[in-house]
Formats: sequence, C-alpha cells, structure tokens
Amino acid sequence: TDAVQWAKVKNWKTSIAHPGQYGFKDLELRHFRDLGVNAIEIYHPRHKPEDVVYYRAAAQRYDFKTSGGSDFHDSCHDHLQNRASLGRTQYPLDEAKAFLGDLISG
Repeated sequence: TDAVQWAKVKNWKTSIAHPGQYGFKDLELRHFRDLGVNAIEIYHPRHKPEDVVYYRAAAQRYDFKTSGGSDFHDSCHDHLQNRASLGRTQYPLDEAKAFLGDLISG
C-alpha cells in the first residue's frame, strides 16, 4: 500500500509483476485496482498462453494497462529450458506506449 501511494505522489507508473507466478485472481486484482495500480504484467516468460488470455481479460475488466518483461535478474538463475530468459518475451510497442506514455519513444 505504501509503495503504491508513494509512486502516485511521485507520478510514477506501477504494475502488478508476474501475476501468473503468484496465482493472482480477481480478489487480488480488485485490491490492486483499488490501490490505484496502473498496469498488470501480461507478457512474462513464465506465463502460459492461458495466463496471457486470463490477465488480458482482467486488464480490460479492471481498467489496467498492460505491461511485460523478461524478469531477468542475472545469468546464473534466470533460465527457462536451459536458456536465459532475457529477451524471450515480446511486449507490443503500442501497449508499452499506452502504459508508459511519454516515457518512451518510437
């Protein structure tokens, strides 16, 4: 709660990170919406196709923007199928612009 409020004061963007790994469903997503979180991470290397479908629908239901990323922290630990997770997730530019606005160009 404090982190989201602090981000709002600073006019920073917030996103629910890898909800599929945490198993977040409607109860948690409504809570994040009520806190004022801006987006939900749909594109993540460990999200299954059904996770993408579910969280995309949730983004529409709860008026979240979408976000995405590789969740890459270091080359020793962040592997999927014996390959680094860095760069393995596609995040459409139009969706990134909708979330990040003037923070990105292209």
